[in-house]
Amino acid sequence: MTIIQNSEIEGCVDFLLSQTTDKRVREQRKAKDLLFKKIAANEKPKSDYYLIIDELKAKLSSASEIFIPDSPQNVIYSGDTGTHLLPSLFKKFLANIKLSFIFRPGNIKDLQAFVEYTYTNRIHYTIRGSGTWPFGGCVPMNNDVIVDLSNLDFKQIDIKQKTITVGAGVIFPDARKYLRQHGHVLRQEIKIKQQRDEIQKQTDLESVISKLSDKIKRLEDIGK
Repeated sequence: MTIIQNSEIEGCVDFLLSQTTDKRVREQRKAKDLLFKKIAANEKPKSDYYLIIDELKAKLSSASEIFIPDSPQNVIYSGDTGTHLLPSLFKKFLANIKLSFIFRPGNIKDLQAFVEYTYTNRIHYTIRGSGTWPFGGCVPMNNDVIVDLSNLDFKQIDIKQKTITVGAGVIFPDARKYLRQHGHVLRQEIKIKQQRDEIQKQTDLESVISKLSDKIKRLEDIGK
């Protein structure tokens, strides 16, 4: 068992606080501007939340994004992998699945500023990762703000301590790939492999025993 010292934890926190998606987001915005340059600026979705959005933008860096979803985005952000199993009438009239706008933080400090603002103004929000959990944890209710953590996908490995520091937006496939690139795997993957090897050994042994039993039976039949 590896014991992590306070100084190492502080190092992990410092790493996460120092990371930002500012460059990536600026490039994405540039691409969007080129793609939608013919669309008039006043053709944005209708919403009662622009005042809140403007106040939030004033507190955030350019690394973070806030936007009103269009129709396809609204469908995506209003559900997870299990939501489609619910009857449409239940979703429409009983569950009140509805969001107000999307906040996608580009760094930890912006996320902290958002939480402080929403707490002060009593604004509810729903946290969303990749949306693959099928039990409604990221489904917005009653006009919640969606906090999309996908851009907080920072990763750093400490070979000496055999630890990995990840942002809240990192998903398991990306973490596994990153570790393999550095010659490591997650601890549970080692246990799973060991369990599979044990099962395979048992299966192989049972196969050998079965074959031997067949041979013995044939020899007995020949003896008769």
